[in-house]
Amino acid sequence: MESMIIVDFLHAICSLSFALLELSVAYTVIHAIKLFSFIAICIVHQYMNNFFGELVIQKQLSISRAVYSLPWEEYPRKIKSSVLFMILRTERPIVINGFKMYLLCYKTFVEFLKAIISYYTVLRSVHLEK
Repeated sequence: MESMIIVDFLHAICSLSFALLELSVAYTVIHAIKLFSFIAICIVHQYMNNFFGELVIQKQLSISRAVYSLPWEEYPRKIKSSVLFMILRTERPIVINGFKMYLLCYKTFVEFLKAIISYYTVLRSVHLEK
């Protein structure tokens, strides 16, 4: 699973950078519409991946808050220790990532978009120099 996430991320950056370059030099309206559709679908795909990763993180944080807000001080010792264990367990977030390099969340989605634009500008400048 981790390898699929990072490969999907890297493939999307390369594909979208070249698709943006091709879109900037598209000669027909039909070709531009096809490229724009491809770019939009790929960006939505990456957004959905990151959306669900962010959802996992947010749900875990809400579990931590819900457990902590329980009146656990009033319960017997065994329940107190269980609640404490649950609180401690939620301190280290569960995240979906690709080889610990690409965390699925909104922050990395923004970094993904920045990388696409950066690579596109490099490709565009190289293309214009020819």
